[in-house]
Amino acid sequence: MTSFIGDDFYRMDKKRRGYAVIFNNETFETLSPREGSRKDVIALEETFGPDCLGFDVECHNDLSADDIGNKLQKLSKADHSECDCLCVIFLTHGMDNGIIHLKKGVYLVDQLWAPFLNDRCLGLAGKPKFFFIQACRGTKAHYGVNLVRFNSSEMDSVSRESYIIPSHSDILVSYSTVPGALSPRNKIKGTWFIQSLCKVLKEHYKTSDLLSMLTMVNREVALGYEFCGDESQESADKYCGMKVTPIFTSTLMRNVFFLPK
Repeated sequence: MTSFIGDDFYRMDKKRRGYAVIFNNETFETLSPREGSRKDVIALEETFGPDCLGFDVECHNDLSADDIGNKLQKLSKADHSECDCLCVIFLTHGMDNGIIHLKKGVYLVDQLWAPFLNDRCLGLAGKPKFFFIQACRGTKAHYGVNLVRFNSSEMDSVSRESYIIPSHSDILVSYSTVPGALSPRNKIKGTWFIQSLCKVLKEHYKTSDLLSMLTMVNREVALGYEFCGDESQESADKYCGMKVTPIFTSTLMRNVFFLPK
């Protein structure tokens, strides 16, 4: 067991932080290549690696659906007894209804965490599991709203214990955009979401909990970026002024702090 029932935060006192597995999809048989994705991989390896968050990082490029499924199943069966948590990061094209693209074919996003539910991966039961997904979730372009601010006058001592947890608890899924919307990628600098995520984590992981940092990422992307076109004049005209906000869902039961080991 990683935490006692009354703990307000997940215990991060194992020998290892855990695995951070990146699935990077750059080339596709029927879609355009995801230029700039390598920049995201570099930033992720630096942020989640031994000099920062302390994960054991591995990256897989352009795998097939069968290979991804096999990697996830192997990971779920690995020995996590001396690991604090798990992180899976998926970089790809996407569409609505939870579909993400592979080099050949598609994958369902909820298949990423299915092998790690508490009743399927006992080694991580009760431990936090994080899934970060950089992909479009539709074709809608969202634009900003101008806000004007007005002043207003209103303004226990038990050493061992056992307890039952739901199979879907202790999971956080963070998406680069809201359902139905596009998720921009700069061909030179990488994606707005991943670059902001890495920036915030590196700057604040020693003092802030994960959900607070993801709120900072939401703000960084929503307020710090606006699409102004790329090499394609057509996309510049069509999407100029587009804004994006990431979104995360959580069944975490405690705060997450990546305290240095």
